Amino acid sequence: MKILFFCRQWGQENIPWNIFVQEVKDAGYDGVESSLPLDVREKEDVTTELAKQEIWSIRRHCETVTPYFDAHYKEFEMRLRSLATAKPLSINSRTGKDYYSFEQNRELIKLAKTVSTETGVAFVHETHRGKLSFAIY
Repeated sequence: MKILFFCRQWGQENIPWNIFVQEVKDAGYDGVESSLPLDVREKEDVTTELAKQEIWSIRRHCETVTPYFDAHYKEFEMRLRSLATAKPLSINSRTGKDYYSFEQNRELIKLAKTVSTETGVAFVHETHRGKLSFAIY
């Protein structure tokens, strides 16, 4: 078994990707955990830089924030599919809302499972304030 170490991009978003990735590599990390821009060209620039530096990636999803479930569901799917196209090791998702019903949050988990099965990218659902597993009662 080999343990891989990842540097999160959170808090370092203002550093240009080429510099950030070089600093990550120089610090001895195996990869980065970050989101990705939706813009195809920007996303390609990021993934190209990671490949050039031979750096792994875990993708983070936290951008779907709309409170209305139907719109949330559609955006969630679009963002997960966009992240999966970069072929990360996994996607770490801050899924759902603590005020959605059990059934609504279950639908989001089922959607992530479907996208995972279709793309071959593993998903994990992070416990985070305000999200589906934060205030279970």
